[in-house]
Amino acid sequence: MGERAGGAYERAVAVAMARRSLVVGPVAVGIGAAVWGWAGVWSVGLAVVLVVANFAVGAGIIAWGARYSPTVLAAAVLVGYLARLGVITAVVLPVRTSGWFETVPFASALILFHLGLLVWEARHIVKSLGLPALRQGHEVRSSRGSVWNKS
Repeated sequence: MGERAGGAYERAVAVAMARRSLVVGPVAVGIGAAVWGWAGVWSVGLAVVLVVANFAVGAGIIAWGARYSPTVLAAAVLVGYLARLGVITAVVLPVRTSGWFETVPFASALILFHLGLLVWEARHIVKSLGLPALRQGHEVRSSRGSVWNKS
């Protein structure tokens, strides 16, 4: 395999997703509070924490596996995925009957937050791979001098 900074790409994606969750997370918790009260706040908050932790651990697993070989990477990703699903289940099972836990806001937030952050990050990765000059922090000027991307 080629030389690369151990986990730099994966870490950057995980950090970007965590930053984006700081934007969307409070909105999701606010919606949970408005619809389900305090139970919604705690349930949606738990879902947000689990999603961010899930992505961070997933990035760590990918970074670890990528250091060795494609086979180790594939095995690490598969086993890591199953283990992370197990952890989410292990966290939910004991609290599902608690008075502060609501299943609908938790499940909705868990699914929507996972998908939303994945789509949001995928759009940024595709944009940076396909059009490197349009990455955040770069300016692209037209032939007339107008700026296309001010970040």
